[in-house]
Amino acid sequence: MRILFMLAILVAVQEAGANTVIPYNIKGTVTAPDKNKIAYLYIFKAGKQPSRLLSAPVRNGHFTFTGSASPDSIGLTRARLFFHAKPGLTPKEYMALYQQGLKFKYRELMLEQQVTVHVTTTTDMADVQGDALNQQQNVLQSIRQMEIDNYDSLAAWWKKQEAAIKGDKEAMVKLKADYYKGIRANEDRKVSAYMNFIKAYPASPLALQTLKLFVMMNNNPASNAAYQAALEDCIGSLPAAVKETSAMKPLIAAVNKKPVNTSKLPAGAMIPEYGFITEGNKSVTVKDFRGKYLLLDFWTSWCGPCRAEHYNMKQLYAKYKDRNFAILQVSLDDNDGKWKKALAEDNLPWAQLRCLKGWDKAVADLYDVSGVPTTYLIDPEGKIIASKIRGEALTKKIQELLGN
Repeated sequence: MRILFMLAILVAVQEAGANTVIPYNIKGTVTAPDKNKIAYLYIFKAGKQPSRLLSAPVRNGHFTFTGSASPDSIGLTRARLFFHAKPGLTPKEYMALYQQGLKFKYRELMLEQQVTVHVTTTTDMADVQGDALNQQQNVLQSIRQMEIDNYDSLAAWWKKQEAAIKGDKEAMVKLKADYYKGIRANEDRKVSAYMNFIKAYPASPLALQTLKLFVMMNNNPASNAAYQAALEDCIGSLPAAVKETSAMKPLIAAVNKKPVNTSKLPAGAMIPEYGFITEGNKSVTVKDFRGKYLLLDFWTSWCGPCRAEHYNMKQLYAKYKDRNFAILQVSLDDNDGKWKKALAEDNLPWAQLRCLKGWDKAVADLYDVSGVPTTYLIDPEGKIIASKIRGEALTKKIQELLGN
């Protein structure tokens, strides 16, 4: 009954269209000593209503916002509350703050006739009281806070470990690898929490909005379909009544379609034999490594995940370099000094090249490099075994080919 009731509300809101206007009244109290500034309310765009940035002074620990707003296409009147010392912030200045990511402290809420906000510590931890949607938004906000706490903890751990290492190059290479494992673990925890939210409130517009976001992220080639399994599990758990809604059907179809590998160099294709010119004007090609299993890796000094993979690569190279395995790294750095500095820091013992043009379009097009890291595992005859392979998947594949 609860799900059918929520569905009825959602359908009613959608049928009302953009002409629906919802009055709102936000009453806030502030006891946090560093928040006696100016309260800002960013109201999201909805239909023909553009986004708006409103401000209200915090006087004697209190602030208010009153007005009206139109719901968006799924029935939400979303806003973002934050504080700043500067009066008259422009939308451009707000966007600059928002682009700071987790460093920007804000509190999302739903606009309604009666909302109370109590800020005791930081804005993102503000207590918000309102209707069912605001209570659900509280759950989403707790997930965001978990994400902030996890990354703060990881950053503190990094700082402590880095100080303990004191210039040990090999230890630093491993530390980078462990750090990025921590990042991936944090991402997995975040995704799991959001999927659990959708399962808990399947008929909520907020669940629909959250699912839309992850479907969009999953369709981004840069994500490498990182969320596919989680999305499949999530939609599989949705009640039949929710799956049949007009808003949900296209999202389910997008997940079921699954990302397609559109690589120009799929497994089984021959790797191109481009002649990379070294600084000494010597030509090097992948053909020079025929007879060996070759890991061809395109990277840059500024790419964190690239350098985090160096620890795993060094472990594999040490174990298999005398067993028909080689590595060729091609840097797309446009700065020779930064490239050489990274080589010295990570102490890499295998063949290294740098495209003298930096991000060379001809090379990127030929090897289908849309981002870094881009890797190819190549057999002794020059055929591609796998692409974009690294970490545990790479280790397992090398073990299959060359033994433990």
